[in-house]
Amino acid sequence: MSCDCVSQDIGLFQKRDQTVRITITGPGDLTGAKIWFSVKDDKADIDTDALITKKTANNGGTDLQAKVTDGPNGIVEVYIAKEDTAAIDPGDYWYDVVLENSSGKRMQGVTPSRFTIMRPNTLT
Repeated sequence: MSCDCVSQDIGLFQKRDQTVRITITGPGDLTGAKIWFSVKDDKADIDTDALITKKTANNGGTDLQAKVTDGPNGIVEVYIAKEDTAAIDPGDYWYDVVLENSSGKRMQGVTPSRFTIMRPNTLT
């Protein structure tokens, strides 16, 4: 069992609450899977240097960070709060998604992909 890892670029606005919906194919039903989502300035950065980190509730995070919303169809949602991007300059960064299924197998769900933060026209 493995993931059909793909690149999925994301673009979102700075200082805005946003939901990122990601579909992960290949590993089967994701119900109960642990999810790690991180945004980094450079692919080589260590995890503790991530600009944004989100995890599922069963992985030290909360349902307000990330959750599997449709396990049989591989749909994961990550919740970006306006505070998450407030101190990050607009530009291109890197993100990926790692998952661990209920049997403990850890897989790459999304390969490192572009994460673009855009400056909105109205800044409030």
